[in-house]
Amino acid sequence: MVVQRIISFLYRTVPALAFLRRDAKMDQLLVRCVEGDEFMSISYSYSDKQSNMLRSQMETAEKSLSRLANNVRKLGRPKKKNKKMKCEQTSDATNQSAEDNYIVCSLFVNGSKVGSDVLNKDAWVEGAILHLGMAKYRVCRNMPTILSLKLPNCILVGCPIYPRVEFEFIKTDACTYTWYREVRQELGGTSHVSIGPSQTFSLTSGEASAESVPMETNASETAIQIPVIINPSLSSQIKGYEKHWVEISSEKVYMPQASELGGHLKLVCTPSDGERLGSAKEVVTMCEVKMAPDAFPFEKRHQYTKDKTSDNCFRVVSYNILADMYADSDFSRDVLYPYCPKDVLDIDYREQLLLKELTGYNADIMCLQEVGRKLFESSMEPSLKNSGLDGLLRCKHGNLAEGEAIFYRTDKFRLLGSHDVAFCEVLQKDPLHRNLLEAVARSDAMLKRFLGLAAVVQVAVFELISDPSKRLCIANTHLYFHPRASHIRLIQTAMITQHIQKVCSVYQEQDNQVKPAVVLCGDLNSTPDGCVYEFLVKGSLSEKSVDWYSSGKEEFCGGVALTHSLNFQDACQDIAYTNLVAGFRGKLDHIMFEGDKMKVDRVIPMSTHQEVTRHVALPNAVFPSDHLSLVCELSWK
Repeated sequence: MVVQRIISFLYRTVPALAFLRRDAKMDQLLVRCVEGDEFMSISYSYSDKQSNMLRSQMETAEKSLSRLANNVRKLGRPKKKNKKMKCEQTSDATNQSAEDNYIVCSLFVNGSKVGSDVLNKDAWVEGAILHLGMAKYRVCRNMPTILSLKLPNCILVGCPIYPRVEFEFIKTDACTYTWYREVRQELGGTSHVSIGPSQTFSLTSGEASAESVPMETNASETAIQIPVIINPSLSSQIKGYEKHWVEISSEKVYMPQASELGGHLKLVCTPSDGERLGSAKEVVTMCEVKMAPDAFPFEKRHQYTKDKTSDNCFRVVSYNILADMYADSDFSRDVLYPYCPKDVLDIDYREQLLLKELTGYNADIMCLQEVGRKLFESSMEPSLKNSGLDGLLRCKHGNLAEGEAIFYRTDKFRLLGSHDVAFCEVLQKDPLHRNLLEAVARSDAMLKRFLGLAAVVQVAVFELISDPSKRLCIANTHLYFHPRASHIRLIQTAMITQHIQKVCSVYQEQDNQVKPAVVLCGDLNSTPDGCVYEFLVKGSLSEKSVDWYSSGKEEFCGGVALTHSLNFQDACQDIAYTNLVAGFRGKLDHIMFEGDKMKVDRVIPMSTHQEVTRHVALPNAVFPSDHLSLVCELSWK
């Protein structure tokens, strides 16, 4: 890994060392050929012109070579000129060399010429040599490639930056990342490197080196040695300054420092499959590094979660993180959260706070709601994997762009299976819920409304790696939100309990009576005085409950008696609220656990009401969601 980084750095910074590459004397011809695709691509440079071909994988190599030769002949011909130029070029056009009229184009594998009947997918292999006129190309098949490389639009001091990168044909651990900070140098003058909000030191351009540069200080202070590596090839000129880049980190994730305030950052990423280096890509932050508004209250909670849990204990987080699709609208900005600045609602800002908060909990299980697919794939999954967590995403029914996500610590839990369901689908299809379907069907209006909802429950079963006899069934959900829809939430909750009991029974039958312990997390959109909470904790609910009338007579289904046998207890029962917006404050989020199998070791204290309301309500500059996270530690009895 170290050698790869050194070589990669030398290639970028010292062009004269390009001869070290094994393909230095031979150009590369890049082939992308993926099994199952209909076509393959061929990319090459000829006469300083880049060309690309798209050919069928099942076409013979002979046909592709013929087309390639024809394309090269066209590249060799002079372009059409205007009348004046045409007269001057007549003699050249009539005296084209034989090579311009006939291009030798042959492909060799291990020294043998590829036969005329060999298909493209079998001919264009790694290491093959293409003879194209007087030129030779080495075929590089499925080279490590960066498809996309992006950085957030908002960069804050103290908040980790996770690159949004999409690769192809790579080995994750083999790819390298190099971060640079901006250094502005007056043209013909000195370099000014920002050390803090009001501190700089100067470096004459001729003195730029890899050595430590002393900064002058007061007599009572100790001189600080700051390593500066200025790469002359990585510079540009802006408004009387020449901008250089100083290398600051070789880690994938970077935490901006106060010394970088007001400057830009750059990331150079080099893809690799462990043996080959692909073309590096770079990206520069669109904005300058900014200071976060003030201390984040959730960092006080991190003081309780510095250490990982012991083998018999596990830390659980339940958190509705506010999907971007709900925060990024005129309605949310003008009606739901009018007190929250637009830039604070932006996902690029909130994402950094969310990841900083979540990673600081050192959780073993995270149950998140309103997780956008794009955020999960480009940011949350790769960044939390960096912290030892794997993630599972279940988007809501109808392929909506948000849903629920479970993250679990891979060195503590082994995933045994996922058993997610969408309520609207299984109500009619699964005989398990026949009694609920019969009840709902008594009201056409209620049935129509229920079947039109996209809510899901995400269920995953794990075993403790250190003791496989201990199993855990995690359920994660986000129930229907409407204030006059308690009857809908009751049916959804009853379906959850029925489904969980069925899943646990299957595992119990498979593995010698080892029944998983159940933890239910989520935004239930129900407070502790509501019917959903009562049903979960008490294990039953009467068909005469007033909540069956929550939407009036039109959707009244006659009520149904509900029961379950999961022995749920509220792990965070003393929490005052998890949702605070204009006009509402209440505890909508819950962590339920089976009290006969587990116990609560500790509940991580919440932020104070003063901290939450310092910026009016949720979300705000220091709280990234309109909900607060619940964090507790459970252990097996």
